[in-house]
Amino acid sequence: MPARVLVRAPSCLSGTALRGCAIAALGWTMPLAAQTSSTPGDWLGRMDSAFRQLHYDGVFSHYTLESAEHTQGSAAGPGGTARWSHSRAGVRSSTFRVVHMIVDGVERERIAYLSGPQREILRSGEQVTCLLRPGDRLLNLEGALPSGLYGRVFARDSVEVGRYYEVSFNTPGRVAGRPVVALDVTPRDENRFGYKLWLDEQTGLLLRSELRDPAGAKLEIFEFKTVRFGDAVAAEDLRPQMEGALIRHLSRSADADADAAGADAEVVPAPWRPRWVPPGFRMTGSDMFQPDGRSAGVNTLRFSDGLAAFSVFIEPMPAAGAGSLVSRAGATLALTHLTRSAHGDQLITVVGEVPVATARRIARGVEHKDESAGPGDAPGLAR
Repeated sequence: MPARVLVRAPSCLSGTALRGCAIAALGWTMPLAAQTSSTPGDWLGRMDSAFRQLHYDGVFSHYTLESAEHTQGSAAGPGGTARWSHSRAGVRSSTFRVVHMIVDGVERERIAYLSGPQREILRSGEQVTCLLRPGDRLLNLEGALPSGLYGRVFARDSVEVGRYYEVSFNTPGRVAGRPVVALDVTPRDENRFGYKLWLDEQTGLLLRSELRDPAGAKLEIFEFKTVRFGDAVAAEDLRPQMEGALIRHLSRSADADADAAGADAEVVPAPWRPRWVPPGFRMTGSDMFQPDGRSAGVNTLRFSDGLAAFSVFIEPMPAAGAGSLVSRAGATLALTHLTRSAHGDQLITVVGEVPVATARRIARGVEHKDESAGPGDAPGLAR
């Protein structure tokens, strides 16, 4: 998978909110752009706007490092329950090119994989198209987030983000040859990870991010290597470059009614929902997609707190059965849970940037709306 995602983001808030005295003690002067956007929260707002409104064309890398992958699981068989566990440490990296423009009022984006399998993801408004080679497994659950890392939902409400993270300035620097404003983002609870963010001083675009665990270990790094803006971005670079590729269109059932009703809307149009999500996480959308070779579709619910993101996948239990699985690559966790309901046995998978205990609580509480305990447990309403 990818984002987010997320920009995920692709993958993508220590100290007091402003830490002004500490900034002065470090002996550096706030850049002019930071003076006009005087608080860390202002910069988060600029970051979100930059993702969606700027014309930009750049090459970025995504690194998964340190405790890179841990997998454990169990499955029932004739001889009893088999259990396994393995870990793998190291560094994994992928390189992408992203071209983003607003064309005739419509947000358009092209993401090309420059390493690994040849793929392109095209987005025009809410329509997402994947160009793949035969045999590509991108649309499995682990890779189903349509815009990958760089398509994560970022902060639209810095006040809300401030309720769940402490955001402060850090020492500025340079990324991709451009001056940047640096932010530390520290979670206020155990249900999310921390970030270090480097934003372009001129435009506010996120140029580098580090996602860290509570001990400060780097789990994921996202970083632009080159980037250009404005008139330097060419519309023809939005056109796909792959010839003879398989085309997959994702069916997106955008939650327009819920979005229009506001963040506290109790209407959840998807047939499935978790009874509990961590405080601050809101449902940002729901999809239904049809994996190759499967007769039944997979329901997807996407959640974000403005910085972190996770998705919940619900599908009928495969005929061959399935075991419980916990797998982590960097900050991205994949956890499965088997549940029974009046609508049949279901396989629940939670994928995203949350700790194992948090993902397990989310997965165990997924239910069909017909079996709901009541509106007080609706996703996004947990307090």
